[in-house]
Amino acid sequence: MAFQSYISIDWDVSPRIVTVADTETEVSIQDLYDTLRTLEAVTSGVDNNAIVSGAGKEILGPGVAVGLTITLLNAKVAFEARPPSTFIQCAVRGGNLTALDANGSGMPAIYPTAYTQVVVELSSSATSIETLAAVTDQDKTDIIDGVTGSSVVAAIKAKTDNLPYAIAKARALDCFPFAMISSTDHVTPREGRTVSAQVSKDGGAYVDLTSPVSEIGYGAYKIALTAEETDATAVLLRFTAAGADVQLITVLTNA
Repeated sequence: MAFQSYISIDWDVSPRIVTVADTETEVSIQDLYDTLRTLEAVTSGVDNNAIVSGAGKEILGPGVAVGLTITLLNAKVAFEARPPSTFIQCAVRGGNLTALDANGSGMPAIYPTAYTQVVVELSSSATSIETLAAVTDQDKTDIIDGVTGSSVVAAIKAKTDNLPYAIAKARALDCFPFAMISSTDHVTPREGRTVSAQVSKDGGAYVDLTSPVSEIGYGAYKIALTAEETDATAVLLRFTAAGADVQLITVLTNA
């Protein structure tokens, strides 16, 4: 895990945009954190407020550590827009990702771009087991014993119970935000649209969502999802509007 040259920051907008170049379809939480901290320290970042904070990596036992959770500070991650063709699925993996706006309030961590679908694979336990090559045989035995029910499991549970997790299966959501993008330039957010919304559950046929879509502003919209509409392992949401690209969003639920 290290600095990645395919990650860049636009410091001049609010929220700041952290762009993953179109040569990549996924980024790890660790690489994202390492790169942002490095860019904070170079010339382009020293005159700006911090862009990321991190928590985790506490050692729970030999080879076992709390996973990494990072918070973007007035910033969002964007996978570089693709040319009009087939949507490209991208992913953020290996930990937990959250974001705060300029006022310290929570906001979506992903900035939507043309012809990309981004899945954030949140970790429900946020723990990691490191390579055991340098660990003694007794340490390995202790880890195995811990996994079967000793204090190691209790320690992991105490550390991770309150960390963010993926959307629970069959859980109602009062507000699911998303954006609509211009079908002319595939970049500009589209405001004032009448948006139709559908859902496909586990590859099934699309059906209309129950709740109406309402506008937040600046091309952002929101909709409430019922427990029935999220009762699937893979939930595919489809949003359409005149003058806007079709927006497809995949949500992998946590059973």
